[in-house]
Amino acid sequence: MKRYINTQFNEAAVKIREAKPEDAAALANLYCRAYRQRFFDADARGRDGKKYGAPLAREFPELEKGQDADWFRDYTRDFLAATQSGDDAMRNTCYVAETMVDGKPAIIGFIKGSAGPVEEDIYKEVCKKTGTILPREKWGELGSVYIDPDVQTAGVGRQLVKKWAELMRDSGREAMITRAYAGNDSPYFFAKLGAEDWMKCTIPNGYYAYDDNGGRETATVDIPGVCMIWDPGCFDALANSPDIARITKGETVTGRKMADIDVPEPVAPPVAGKAAKSLKFKK
Repeated sequence: MKRYINTQFNEAAVKIREAKPEDAAALANLYCRAYRQRFFDADARGRDGKKYGAPLAREFPELEKGQDADWFRDYTRDFLAATQSGDDAMRNTCYVAETMVDGKPAIIGFIKGSAGPVEEDIYKEVCKKTGTILPREKWGELGSVYIDPDVQTAGVGRQLVKKWAELMRDSGREAMITRAYAGNDSPYFFAKLGAEDWMKCTIPNGYYAYDDNGGRETATVDIPGVCMIWDPGCFDALANSPDIARITKGETVTGRKMADIDVPEPVAPPVAGKAAKSLKFKK
């Protein structure tokens, strides 16, 4: 049974605010549940109703074990602590979506990333892909967005992404990218919100590597990803959209038909027992 009876939210029902250190426990719990449902649940389904098959779990079993509750607790604590220090133009930033449940505020989603410009290596690849003449400091990056599994598809993610675009705009950015996992429908979600170009990339994922004696150390593995790109026109449409919750079905926030946009398809999961750490794109 879902924890929320009413999953049809509107602008008035959801409050988006900057995260605080005291949100750490609630955020870590949501992060862990949403992440593991998206990447490790073999029954997770895409927009077409087909199962993803949990390709990340099959290809990278070390992540399924090492991205546990402890990992998310520690990562979230450290990330939120970083939002409270450093140069305001470069510091980590996190916003949460909050609504009332049984008379109490509950966090139902969050978005996070760096308030600074896009990383230099990604910027160079974007330049090759798009031919952009915008300087690096004009490009922002959305880190990640996660929604409570009980309220997905209710429009919360759209509100958070729009909020991020507004933050980037107000920081002087004129275009934006995000890196999404290639094994599910995340690229489609971002294309719906105006990211109408893309390129292949890898995404570093941290986890705890445990040894046979119960010890652990932090490790990182690169997973296959898609860098979704908002050019200046698409970015402007997102940041200045008057009502992000009511995008016409089958269209993007820019008004283009989704059928006319080249969206990368989810990567097919490898055959059980034959994982080769070589996920490929369909196109």
